[in-house]
Amino acid sequence: MNTVKTLTAVSAAMLLALGSTAPVVHAQQNDAPPVGTGNMGEDAEKAWKKTKEDISEAYKDVKSVFTDENGNTKLQPVMINPSRTAVGIIDQPVYNRGGERVATVKDIILDANGKASMIVLADGEFPGVDMKLTAFNYSLLTQQNTDGDIIMPLTEDMIDQAAAFSYDKKDESDKVRVTPNNGYSVAELLKADLINEKKEEIAQIDNISLKSGQADQLIVDFNRVLGLGGEKAAIGYKEAKIVRDDKGNLDFQLNANQTAQFENFKKNTAKTN
Repeated sequence: MNTVKTLTAVSAAMLLALGSTAPVVHAQQNDAPPVGTGNMGEDAEKAWKKTKEDISEAYKDVKSVFTDENGNTKLQPVMINPSRTAVGIIDQPVYNRGGERVATVKDIILDANGKASMIVLADGEFPGVDMKLTAFNYSLLTQQNTDGDIIMPLTEDMIDQAAAFSYDKKDESDKVRVTPNNGYSVAELLKADLINEKKEEIAQIDNISLKSGQADQLIVDFNRVLGLGGEKAAIGYKEAKIVRDDKGNLDFQLNANQTAQFENFKKNTAKTN
């Protein structure tokens, strides 16, 4: 587990806007060995491993800052397990207890309190390929092994026979599950911005950490230059209010007091770099 900056009283793993991690085989010069093996399964496994390493590296050696209720600042590390973050779960393969790969995680659905209620799976092996979506209770994600691999008590037959999942509430029926009322797609939340009380963007959502099936921390990115670089901080998930903009997109909003603390945090961060 690694340390990230935290702003808790504001209070405070796509870090990367990770999309499909399907392997890409680059052209090689001279006699250099090819990057891909030619076996899609093996190449995908390597891509998953590289993704986990990238997530871990993104949080390495990042300073931590804590702001208490009185505005006093002191060092306070927040431990983030990269494999227990949205980026560390979404688009990752799902294995059953027999070690068979049965699906790929497509999304996580949170309720209004940030509790993970559903996990959305694609019945194919590779993300980015349109296949049947199904949704199971998040509690079925019984464990992750030491490598962070997702293990669920499912078989391919169980997934094939399960009701389909749709994000469109109009599709709801005995054969189709949909996002519950007041439910939020984590995949959508990862595209959100952190905004102030004036609805101005002050940071971007980088990742969401989950603890015991509960959204615990928002990891935000700020001070980017042309969308690159920047610094990271963690804010308690429940400290920011989820709102929709005029186009229906989700954002996390801070109130005026929280915004002032966050701006002060950003200034202090700039001074120490």
